[in-house]
Amino acid sequence: PSLELLNCEQIENGICFVSRTSANNGVVARVKLLDEIEPMPANAITVALGGSVLSSFYQDEPFYTAFHIACLYPRFRLTKEQMLYYAYVIEQNKYRYNFGRQANRTLKNILIPDIAELPNFVKQISVSDYKFEETPILDKKLTLNTDNWKWFYLKNIFEMERGKRLTKADRE
Repeated sequence: PSLELLNCEQIENGICFVSRTSANNGVVARVKLLDEIEPMPANAITVALGGSVLSSFYQDEPFYTAFHIACLYPRFRLTKEQMLYYAYVIEQNKYRYNFGRQANRTLKNILIPDIAELPNFVKQISVSDYKFEETPILDKKLTLNTDNWKWFYLKNIFEMERGKRLTKADRE
């Protein structure tokens, strides 16, 4: 079910609410369990169809979603590592969806490797071997001293060319 966060009550240890953000595994809040709406089951890849298009994340616990999120469930057993790899592969197609183009109709056509073609490292690693800290590594805030910075022209660093317009006729 697609929900709006503003219609949900946020609580500290609630159900993950996944939106179209590219940060924090797509989770923007934790919300109270809704009596009338069952959360989406865990073991899914969520894919933003709009907003941060193709931001793809593995969800290992039940969740609710905002609008324009695809929830991909494996047709056969996949490990967490395989699911993470597929989320990565899907997201590598972001470049196809710039300037407001959504993935609503085309997500199903994205090419991904067959399970037999996954790289060996996907089989050799175990995500559970890694501990992810929620506390910052540094206990102090870093600042930049910009007092001695100087202005420069972009043309001194980059070679610039005017872009060429691609029309529908050019693609045929």
